[in-house]
Amino acid sequence: MPRVPKTIEQGLANYRGSIGTVPNRYIAAVERADWQGPAGSQQAEQNFATKMQEVISTESRRKGVMGTNNAFWRSQSADKGGKAIAGGMTRGADRWAQRFAQPYNAVLGILGSLPPKGTDPMANIDARLKPVVQTFVDNKVRGRAT
Repeated sequence: MPRVPKTIEQGLANYRGSIGTVPNRYIAAVERADWQGPAGSQQAEQNFATKMQEVISTESRRKGVMGTNNAFWRSQSADKGGKAIAGGMTRGADRWAQRFAQPYNAVLGILGSLPPKGTDPMANIDARLKPVVQTFVDNKVRGRAT
């Protein structure tokens, strides 16, 4: 007897039926995976560079952007991002504080050495703002925290 393909409706029902089990299977797979080894390899870096050159030469990023519209992007971003942002911020709060403390404390350390604020806004930018920004940049934690 020949195989009869499922209908879209049957596929959708199967897809919806798997929503209850896929998240836990995904988490279990992530917990046993080695991401850093393969992702940090020289071959992965070469693959990334090759694909980025392809994206640039074919303008596929721009074509993808132009193939959608603002209304779709807004609805998807608001729906997905709006639901995820609070949880992500909650989970990342301690990491944020750890990474922000170094540049923030460095900036606090130079505030007393800045010249007094004058009446010329451009001179204030040069004498007061630029040293603060440079201190922040010099002390910013780079890369991902573990």
